[in-house]
Amino acid sequence: MVRNAISAGVLILLATTGVAGAESSKATAAVTTFYNWYLAQHGNVDWYTRRRDDVDWYIVKHHHTEKYLQVRPMLHPILFGLLDETYFKAIGEKMPIYVNTTPDQNIAKMSSFDPYVGASAPATSYRIGPSWGGNVSVGDQVREVTLVSVDFAFADRRPKTRITLVVRKNGNSYQIYDIRYASIPFYYAGPIADLQRFLMDYNC
Repeated sequence: MVRNAISAGVLILLATTGVAGAESSKATAAVTTFYNWYLAQHGNVDWYTRRRDDVDWYIVKHHHTEKYLQVRPMLHPILFGLLDETYFKAIGEKMPIYVNTTPDQNIAKMSSFDPYVGASAPATSYRIGPSWGGNVSVGDQVREVTLVSVDFAFADRRPKTRITLVVRKNGNSYQIYDIRYASIPFYYAGPIADLQRFLMDYNC
């Protein structure tokens, strides 16, 4: 009886490990799909055309670009909605996102910010790192997610960056839910630590 109980426990452990491995593989595949697309766009991910002349806001809002339709399935609706608001508001600007390079926001040291790589310029290559399971709070509920680390390199030999993608299952799809940053020198209402929180502050 003891041997059977131990055998059953081993089977349960192996099954759980297999499920976790499958989740990690699917999450990593989702991240890979997104960054292959990102590199194909040369980092120009903004799905609204920059314009400084008169803008027909109805056409802009209701006739979406090819990029909009391509990227939407890759991002969780919560993150996509925040980014869409950011890009839409910035249609009349040269660049969609500007942040501070010093913690003192009274000092005008501004930089463009590419939130997908945690740098002021687009990356030219990436490398997928380790992945692991975790949880995020969504309202009063806790949801399981997979975290995937990614390293980036740049054309001008600036220091490489590393960020962590939070991937969440949505129906049958795995989508990027958030991006977490570590040790990047950018600030907006404090150090920029994760993309969702930053966009909520930026869009206010």
